[in-house]
Amino acid sequence: SNDPAEFLRDPPKPASPKGKFSLVLLGDLLYSRPMAERPDPELQKVISLIKSGDVTIANRESPILDLKTFQGTGWAHGLLWGDATLAQDQKAMGIDMVSMANNHSTDWGPEGLMETIRLHDEAGIVHSGAGRNLAEARKAGILTTPKARVALVSTASTVKVNAMANDAFGEVKERTGISVLRVRPIQVVTEEQMALVKKMGTEFASGRKPAPKPDATEVTFNDQVYRLGAKPELKWEMDLYDHAGLLKAVREAKDNADVVVF
Repeated sequence: SNDPAEFLRDPPKPASPKGKFSLVLLGDLLYSRPMAERPDPELQKVISLIKSGDVTIANRESPILDLKTFQGTGWAHGLLWGDATLAQDQKAMGIDMVSMANNHSTDWGPEGLMETIRLHDEAGIVHSGAGRNLAEARKAGILTTPKARVALVSTASTVKVNAMANDAFGEVKERTGISVLRVRPIQVVTEEQMALVKKMGTEFASGRKPAPKPDATEVTFNDQVYRLGAKPELKWEMDLYDHAGLLKAVREAKDNADVVVF
C-alpha cells in the first residue's frame, strides 16, 4: 500500500528486551582522524559513556575513504570526508550501529557511499539508510545482542540533489543512494493574505504558470505553496510514498526485532 494509514491501523508490538536495557545515542560523527586512542582524559570520559550502554547508535555524517586510492569524485559544496580507518575507530569507541542517511552521504558520489558501507561492514558496524537501491536503503539494519535484537531504520529530509536511492524500473537500472523523506513547506494564510497571493499570481501569470482560479484554496507562487486556513502558520507535508515506505520499513523491522530505533 502507498497509504500511510495502512501501517498505523494496528498497534505495534511493544519493545521486548530481556531485563534492563539501555541505548546510548550520539549525534553526527564529524571527525576526520582516529580519536579512540587519544590520551586526553576528558575525551576518554566521553568514550566511557559511549561504551556504557547495551547498544550505541550514531549518525555517520560524512563518507569515509582513502583519498590516495579512491577512484570516485567529490562534488557539491561543503565536501566532508573521514579517514578510511574511522569505521574501526568507531568500533573501538564502542559504537555499534550508524545511520548513513544525511545531507553529506553522497558528497563523494555513489562510489564514496559504497566504500563507506564496505568499511563499516568490514569493521562489524551495523548500518542503515543507504544502499545500492531504495529497498536496501530503506531496510533496517539489525544487531543481535544478548538482551535484544535491535533494528535501526534511517532516513533524511535534507539532502543533496540525486541523493535518493532508486530501485530498478523497466530498463532503468537501480541507483545507489540513501533513504529520503521528501517534504514540502505549506504556508497557511488567511483570506486577506490569500487575496494578495492570488493578486500577485494573476499579475505574474504566464503560459507556463496560469493565473490562480478565483475560488482556489491552494495557490503555488514562486514555488511556494500557499493554503487557506484559519491562521497564518508554516506546515510541512511528507511525500505519501516516502511516508508509507518508511512506516512499512519500521513495521517490518518490528516483526524481526525487540527494539526499533528510527
